[in-house]
Amino acid sequence: MRREWNGTFMVADWFFIVAAVWSGVSSFTIQRRIVSRPKKYYSTSTPFTRWRAGNIARLWLATAVGLYGFCLKVVAGPPLVTNALFALGLLLLLVWSPGPEPDQTA
Repeated sequence: MRREWNGTFMVADWFFIVAAVWSGVSSFTIQRRIVSRPKKYYSTSTPFTRWRAGNIARLWLATAVGLYGFCLKVVAGPPLVTNALFALGLLLLLVWSPGPEPDQTA
């Protein structure tokens, strides 16, 4: 049984679209938020671990955009939006590159 889009947006369609947009926007902002986070006296994080966590989060969020496109395809979402999310997820993964490692002596 093949599902096809019926021409109307359902609640699930909007959920996946909003989640994909949030993931795409967050993939640009989360690394900066994690790295620039002030070190608390009880925290054992170092600049390198925060840099690494930011890069991992950025990769996961870029991948999530494509995965939301896949989920939208499974629930028979609009083909144009599904294809756009696949392409955007791939583009985010291709454009992404880790920044320079932070100085450990500072």
